Amino acid sequence: MGTAIDQTNAGVNAARVRGIEASSGSFLAFLDADDLWLPEKTEIQIERLAANPGAGICTCMIENFWERELADEAARLRGTKFDGPRMASMQGMLLSRMAFDRIGGLSTDIAHYEEIDIVLRAKAEGVAIEHVGRVLVRRRIHENNISRSRGEREKTDLLLLAEQAIARRRAAKSNK
Repeated sequence: MGTAIDQTNAGVNAARVRGIEASSGSFLAFLDADDLWLPEKTEIQIERLAANPGAGICTCMIENFWERELADEAARLRGTKFDGPRMASMQGMLLSRMAFDRIGGLSTDIAHYEEIDIVLRAKAEGVAIEHVGRVLVRRRIHENNISRSRGEREKTDLLLLAEQAIARRRAAKSNK
């Protein structure tokens, strides 16, 4: 039985952070309400992490599928990078809580590219990442996807991630 948490809308990452605070498991994974995990996703990823004790994060592939009302868009994008398997975003990550705590949790400063932020911070902290090279997540494409409204915030988030990565690298060099 799940737990419902009520809070004022402060964005996806704020909701994830609140859910993490209320959780107690050894692993963390994130599923958007409109997307689908294949039934074996968590089992495969936990087994992959167990086989490599030095790894703290496991990723997988994701595949888009379009709602019927977007059939024209689906046809137009057939054969492009949006059609077929690709590296998964947050929905495809499974993290050990230990690795999650080591990299410093989720940033609420960004609205997009959380998975890039996690990977960059994991690399900076020496957290190994395993990858399952098959589709374990299906991402539903519909009229109201948050990614359809990225705009200027997308550029701002990417710049912030780059600045933070550079600052971490400089700090690591000065500590040597």
